[in-house]
Amino acid sequence: MAATGTEQQYEGAILNQLIKNAERLAVLEQNVAQLQTDMAAVKPLVFEIRTTMYWVKWFLGAIGIGILANLFSQPILSVLHLH
Repeated sequence: MAATGTEQQYEGAILNQLIKNAERLAVLEQNVAQLQTDMAAVKPLVFEIRTTMYWVKWFLGAIGIGILANLFSQPILSVLHLH
């Protein structure tokens, strides 16, 4: 009989641990669902930021090309007018 009582205590301990693990898993599933919802809201914002950065990069590149063209235009024009 002592062995049966020990087995029941062991099974009870395992069952309690399984219940705790299931509760933890439920909390994790809820947290993952919340994170997925949050990420769904963030994705359009990230896309907008990337699009803005793309256009800013090209705009700054165009300004840089304009500045370089302006800097080099005077020496080039002066060389062309000397000959």
